[in-house]
Amino acid sequence: MNQHISHAAPTSAKSDLGATPDVDPDSWLARVTASRTASDAQLLGKALSLLVSSVPAGGQGARPDAIAHGLSIAQILHDLEVDAATVAVGLLTAEIKPTTVDGVKALLGDPVAELAANVERLRTITDVHVAP
Repeated sequence: MNQHISHAAPTSAKSDLGATPDVDPDSWLARVTASRTASDAQLLGKALSLLVSSVPAGGQGARPDAIAHGLSIAQILHDLEVDAATVAVGLLTAEIKPTTVDGVKALLGDPVAELAANVERLRTITDVHVAP
């Protein structure tokens, strides 16, 4: 029995996983929220606003690609069809220090804040030792 496994690109409107979106944040938001509920769209809009406002003008004090990085991670999560809270945290994964877990909680609610706190905990793991 011979089976052929196709590696052709999907025909849906999804992006290539890991590809940096070459769009402005508003265009990305419009495309992603078209397939989501109004409350999901509102949550993602708030998260995107937090990302954009956290990057100082001219990229001073932040990674210059912080917005592109956040959009890329969020796009991957969106393509994997995860919930909006997870996509929102994906937007905030760029190393932007003014964004605190308390600030995320105040703006985006408990579920997103809990996920953001867990991501921050994972970042504190600096050494992983493998037993011989």
